[in-house]
Amino acid sequence: MLDSTEIAKLAGVSRSTVSKVLNNYPNISAETREKVLEIVRKNNYVPNSNAQALAGKVNSVIGIFIYEKNYQDSIKTNQGKNFVYFTDFIDACMKESFVYKHQILVDVIEDKIGEARVETFFKNGSIAGGIFIGLNQESSFIKKLMEKDYRLALIDYRKDLDGHKKNSSTFLINVKDYEGSYEVTKRLIDSGCKKILYIAGDEKKLTGSERKNGYTQCLKDNNIEIQEELIISSNFKKDDSYFKIKEFLEKNIEFHGVISANDTMAYSFLDVVEELGLKERFKDIPIWGYDNLKYSFIQGIKTVAPNFSQGAVEAIKSLIVEGYGKETPQKIEVKLIEKLEDYLNS
Repeated sequence: MLDSTEIAKLAGVSRSTVSKVLNNYPNISAETREKVLEIVRKNNYVPNSNAQALAGKVNSVIGIFIYEKNYQDSIKTNQGKNFVYFTDFIDACMKESFVYKHQILVDVIEDKIGEARVETFFKNGSIAGGIFIGLNQESSFIKKLMEKDYRLALIDYRKDLDGHKKNSSTFLINVKDYEGSYEVTKRLIDSGCKKILYIAGDEKKLTGSERKNGYTQCLKDNNIEIQEELIISSNFKKDDSYFKIKEFLEKNIEFHGVISANDTMAYSFLDVVEELGLKERFKDIPIWGYDNLKYSFIQGIKTVAPNFSQGAVEAIKSLIVEGYGKETPQKIEVKLIEKLEDYLNS
């Protein structure tokens, strides 16, 4: 049986147009509507979601799909903190979707099997659109979904969509990662820190590359030499960063402040310092993380807080509200949590 993508090709329209016809959207010309419905009738096409669309009912499920390799293993080994970053965003999306009487489906993509599972959700009409977070910038799967014109909201994805048609149903919502990292670095420099240790995340993800770029560009703008020995390359995760931080600290290299590309790796820094008996030595060194995880500030980590509520509004409305979010990427603001007042108001 044909799927909606093949119906769209036969009708000479986009897949989103087919969806709008089946969901009885008003802003479709009578000629286009009839052409699509004629092909639907000839091919006995019925969406797998219990023919809801043909009954004039709009699908009310939004998928949130999180890329997290080895997620099952991380849960078994109590490394679940790697996942905490996503929970605040999911919670904000659930609250926003409730306003529009939509439901949320959450799934974790660990591998190709997970991608195939998610593609099935789109193919059989189980979801009205999908929000993707934790993406690798080189993802061929996302490009495949774009080509099929599914409604997608991509969090922290590349800023350009070269070769992708302008009437795309793909929306970009990016955190101001570069700006936040730049501002943190500037604050440390202004406070007298000239040698700043940077713990980098996965640079194949926009989040990782933008946060590192903010750090390095600020150093350049302030005529401070970038010292590669002060950059630890990691992957945002606690286990990997722990061993690399330990290896670094054992070299006894001088530094005056720490910036971590996320709070989880800043936790690793604190754990290694305690294990090596260096708490007294580093008690006055400022430590900055990113993402404002629940206990970061309480543990002495200053942090950059993305506005998850704003991101959820942008993502949900882009997928649900027709004509919303055409100017992409939308930008999620960040706030620096440095004082108790900042923390209480975050």
